[in-house]
Amino acid sequence: MENKPAEHTFEVRLRNLEDRIKIPATRSSKSSLTRSENPIIRVGAEFFSGVAVSMLFGVAIDRYWNTHPYGLLIAFSLGICTGFFNVFRVLKRKEERARSQ
Repeated sequence: MENKPAEHTFEVRLRNLEDRIKIPATRSSKSSLTRSENPIIRVGAEFFSGVAVSMLFGVAIDRYWNTHPYGLLIAFSLGICTGFFNVFRVLKRKEERARSQ
């Protein structure tokens, strides 16, 4: 019976422990999301862009026809509707992609 140095057994035990708790370095292609594919970021961007563009349009109407604040309020309301429509459209596409896979 051969006595192995304590260093050797410690290294073996350490390597075994590292192997047991190792986290996989790569993920499967389905689970990894790039920034543009992340649904939360995409939905937020779609909603914000609808509201922001409509509000800019409302400010332009107010300045052109001097109807402050009515153009902005009407455009803001339409922007919220447009934002929700965009969110609905994105989520519908995502659902259709999930069904086809």
